[in-house]
Amino acid sequence: MPGRPARLASNRVSTRALVLRRTVVGDADLMVQLFTDELGALSATARGARRPSSKLGALEPMHTLVVGLDVRQGNDVAKLGEARIEVARVKLLETQAALDAAFKALVWVRSVLHPLHPERGVFALLLRLLDSLERGAPDPDTQLAAAGLGMLTELGYQLALDACVRCGRACPANAPAWVDPALGGLVCRDCESAPTRGGFLIPARLRHLMMILQRGEETTLARDEQRIALEVVEATFRAHALRPQRESAPR
Repeated sequence: MPGRPARLASNRVSTRALVLRRTVVGDADLMVQLFTDELGALSATARGARRPSSKLGALEPMHTLVVGLDVRQGNDVAKLGEARIEVARVKLLETQAALDAAFKALVWVRSVLHPLHPERGVFALLLRLLDSLERGAPDPDTQLAAAGLGMLTELGYQLALDACVRCGRACPANAPAWVDPALGGLVCRDCESAPTRGGFLIPARLRHLMMILQRGEETTLARDEQRIALEVVEATFRAHALRPQRESAPR
């Protein structure tokens, strides 16, 4: 008689993680999409996670978790064996502006991460943003814009804000400029013959401030500047999204 097919052994990986999405499965289980420090983004089954007696009750967004994942080679869905909160962010959940900024950052990240591709720089920037919001950062939208610009740089999608992406001509420091997120940055007038939809005219001061934020330095944006900067960052993430994203909160 033929023997049973050999089962691939699984490895237990312990790593920090953030919950990007939760999906209810059946009466007691969850399917969770995680962004982990060690493995990048992946989905994991959480058996019995919704039972009162479950040891997986820590699967809440915004908190930094330490999870134990059983991962099989060639399988992009892991099994969640354990989870605990390493850093709880309760104050963040109590402030609408901070909560909105944190949620937006999670949606951005969720849209562009390739499964099982570690992005430790992005993970670190996301944790830094969440910690800042937890501490009561007075300017959540500027913090979000800075984190978004930094994460785009880490992902290889840095916006070129100093010169035309088509011809390389430098933009005068005191001049406004047309930014096309789909093309990856500035497009000068000579190269703007057929601009794509979704571009933005950026004032000179804001362009300078966004370059400061790209470098990881601190600065302050006025309310109108925050709005434009966030629209540009949002459009850039959308231009590189793996699939269309619904802005549903992790549940």
